[in-house]
Amino acid sequence: MTQTPKRTQYPQGRMLVIRDCMKDICMGNSAATKLLCALMYWYDHSKSDAINGVFTVKRTQADLISDMCEETNVTTLHSVAIPFLQLLGYLDIEGKDGTLRYLIHVDMVHAALEAYTHETLPTFLLGAIQPQLQKFGIELTEDELQFIGFNSKILEKQLQKIVISNKENCNCKRGRKPRPEAAQEEEMQTTENRETIRENSNREDSCDAASADITGDIEIHISEVSQDEDNPQKRRAFMAYARRRVAAANKKTRPKPAPSKPVEKKPAKPEPTPEEQAFQARCSALQAQINEWRGWTLTHKGQIINERKAIRTLAETYTDEQIAKIREYLFNKHWRYSKPDNRYTIGGQIILDEAGNVQQILKNASNGHSPPGSNGAKPRPSALVSEEQAAKNKARLYAAAAAKQAEKAGGQ
Repeated sequence: MTQTPKRTQYPQGRMLVIRDCMKDICMGNSAATKLLCALMYWYDHSKSDAINGVFTVKRTQADLISDMCEETNVTTLHSVAIPFLQLLGYLDIEGKDGTLRYLIHVDMVHAALEAYTHETLPTFLLGAIQPQLQKFGIELTEDELQFIGFNSKILEKQLQKIVISNKENCNCKRGRKPRPEAAQEEEMQTTENRETIRENSNREDSCDAASADITGDIEIHISEVSQDEDNPQKRRAFMAYARRRVAAANKKTRPKPAPSKPVEKKPAKPEPTPEEQAFQARCSALQAQINEWRGWTLTHKGQIINERKAIRTLAETYTDEQIAKIREYLFNKHWRYSKPDNRYTIGGQIILDEAGNVQQILKNASNGHSPPGSNGAKPRPSALVSEEQAAKNKARLYAAAAAKQAEKAGGQ
């Protein structure tokens, strides 16, 4: 037989119940919903009734956070949850004797739940919010008023005005209260600062005398502090005083820093001569011409620098006409760069590298000579040898072959 599992039994403790209807009447605002559920829990489990539809709860901030099971913090409680419920007309707060009282309008909450049941909640919320807007001096446009029952973001933008109003009306200052010990310590440090400034201005002793004075003064303070070792304020004040005295002595005895060397200004570059300006203009024109021949410009910094150097060398060595002829030969007749894939890679560096060979080829062609390889093809090794030498080489090869054949025949 299968045993029925036991129902979960939770230990006694806090519980926060959030219902869908409560979230809807709070227009989906999570912080306001949690706070309203916690406050209504106190009303539902209280032995006293609401007076004129208002139920008063006296709770501290820590108590409310605990009631909501730490599902929110103090900042959200004051800046969102409380002003949002005030804007909906469910809650009012009042300050008295430094404490806050939360006035829950139970009748408004019950009316909102009834409107939720009859599906008239947006109309109810619009009617409940308008008096609160006038109460806190909040002005909305007609479009915002039209969609106020469906969009809580419109109201959340106006909560800061309610927070300011609450601080002014309740007279409850938030934040930590200053400790008397802290104020006393600050006063002690201020007095000691004045004494230190007065002593430093009047003292013109030597380094040894100043050191002895400081040591004796500190020993006196140590004896005073040791009489009341349980007073942390005196110990902190003494340590601050000792540090100031030592720093003041070091300021008098510390050697002055050596003056820094003046920064040498780099000499300004001399202005280029007219000849140099003309040469730079020629290089720029040559660069533009090469870019036009190539059909595109270089983009990498290293390639640009190398091409500029090559163009300066070309301009110093050759004329513009010679450079144009060298490029034309490479583009139309060279065995490598005349190929369709390589024609448009010809730049300043390639022209400079091939300029010597191309110049020699063009010179031989102008003299009527057509040496092997002048048409751009690579010369064969045999074409570089004279006819007489070629005949000698051929005879030597024949003789070697005949000797090898005779050696094979003798071996057989």
